[in-house]
Amino acid sequence: MATVFEDVFGHRLHLDADHRQHILAEHPEVRPYLKRLGELFGSPEWVKRSRRDPQVQLYYRFYPDLLDGKYLLGVAKIGHRSAVLTCYVTDTIKHGEVLWPKS
Repeated sequence: MATVFEDVFGHRLHLDADHRQHILAEHPEVRPYLKRLGELFGSPEWVKRSRRDPQVQLYYRFYPDLLDGKYLLGVAKIGHRSAVLTCYVTDTIKHGEVLWPKS
């Protein structure tokens, strides 16, 4: 059963069991922060469009308690059934078209 988050644009993002398992296996440092995904997608500081795939959006939110101050980055593909692809910790925001905040 998928967990569903609503993003800042009103998209319903589905996190299925396979992608959740990928996140936990490949990015175990995210495990304590999975409960923050609703906040990340619903109230991000930045959203950028992927330079590799125009349907993929990168959601960033800074957390001072995340590994001494890092961004939680959620990656979602927007489409007929939008899906969370992965989530990991980063200290940099990638280059690309800014979708949020709108200027």
